[in-house]
Amino acid sequence: MASEGTWDELVRSLARDLGRSLREELYWAHYKRLKSQKTTSEKLVYVHLLRSQPQTFTSILRSLDLSSYTVDQALRRLRVRGHIIQDSSYLYWVSEPEADR
Repeated sequence: MASEGTWDELVRSLARDLGRSLREELYWAHYKRLKSQKTTSEKLVYVHLLRSQPQTFTSILRSLDLSSYTVDQALRRLRVRGHIIQDSSYLYWVSEPEADR
């Protein structure tokens, strides 16, 4: 029978490989979403939220230095596609990519 140390090494190795695989899958799912955006402002807002979520409308507006109309339109389109969500506190989040499948 294998020692406990061998099992620990096996579990760590499996966790490391699984983590790497999941990160890669998540990266490509977000990449596909990003490519599907029609306008540059949608791409910019999506990447901004992906990097620094959650955000309010005002924080997005100030961070990206875009007009309120442009940010509003980008957020609306992203919400319609289900790529972002808005919670009850009016914070915007990127939704889980597996919902796209």
